[in-house]
This record gives sequence, C-alpha cells and structure tokens, in this order.
Amino acid sequence: MFTYFRGKKQSLSLVENISGLQRWIEADKSDYNARLRVMNQQLLKGVLHSVPEDMDITLNSMQQLVEIWNKLTPIQRNEWICWVTSVKKSETRVAHILRLTEELTEGKRIPCCWPGCPHRKDVNL
Repeated sequence: MFTYFRGKKQSLSLVENISGLQRWIEADKSDYNARLRVMNQQLLKGVLHSVPEDMDITLNSMQQLVEIWNKLTPIQRNEWICWVTSVKKSETRVAHILRLTEELTEGKRIPCCWPGCPHRKDVNL
C-alpha cells in the first residue's frame, strides 16, 4: 500500500498497514456497536417472542422500518417474529426477512397465509 506525503509516493511497511487497518476496524466496530445499542432500544418485542438478532439488524437498517414495526400491535409483531423463526433452512429465513421488510413497507400488518403463532395457543393471553 502506498501513501502520499507532501506529494511524494511512499511505501508503508506491511506491519504499519496491518496495525493501521486493525485500529480503523476496531474504531468502526465500536462506533457501529454504539449506534446499534441506541437503535436497539427503540425496537419493540412481540407478546411471546423477542426480536432475533438478524431481524433486529435488518429492521434497524431503516428508520422507516423501526417506526412501522413499533406501530404494530404486540400480537402482530409476535406473528412476524414467529413466522421468520419457524423455518428450518437459513436460506428460507433470509427470504422471510426480506419479505418482511417488503410487506411492512407495503402496509401489511401480519404475514400472509400464516396460520398464526402456534406458541400463542399454549398461553392464555
């Protein structure tokens, strides 16, 4: 890697490059984690289920999604969480999370063609 100092091209040693990159990554990580902690406090959970980490990161990626999510009732949020977490394959889960973001922005309040959270039937709400 090269850097420019007073118009002259200078080579940095590999050690300098790696240590500089590590400092940059650590600073970026701490800043990201701080922003994520603040944003996570805004996201509401469902009746029985908490928002899993992958959904949390996706929903927090856009402030509009956080606002839409928080306007849902706790039961509606619970249905979305259960719908996403009930699948077995990771590819299907990713597809469900993408569909969740699309359908929330379209105004849908519960997942289409979902019979409902089976866990809710076990508890008197």
